[in-house]
Amino acid sequence: PMNEFKGTKGKWFIGEGWLDQHVSISSPAHGAIAQVLMEMEDTTTPEKKEELKNNAKVMVIAPELFDLVSKIKSNETAYNVLKAVEPTLCEEIDRLICFMRS
Repeated sequence: PMNEFKGTKGKWFIGEGWLDQHVSISSPAHGAIAQVLMEMEDTTTPEKKEELKNNAKVMVIAPELFDLVSKIKSNETAYNVLKAVEPTLCEEIDRLICFMRS
């Protein structure tokens, strides 16, 4: 399908990283996909640690978010209703799908 996610299939999860100060973004089928920085030498604030943790969280759900956006786009009726009330949101959906296909 045109809007199918082309990355590693299946649920992703945060696992133990093999690099210092990192966690692993992994999938059961593939193992480690990426290493994500969780601490920086100059990162002592709780806000910065929370930011880094949230970066990893959004990476883990990226395939599911792409699938959701693709489902909205592929449902012509729902997409047209959304476009009528939120055209800018539909432009963002189109942009994201185009980016993932490139």
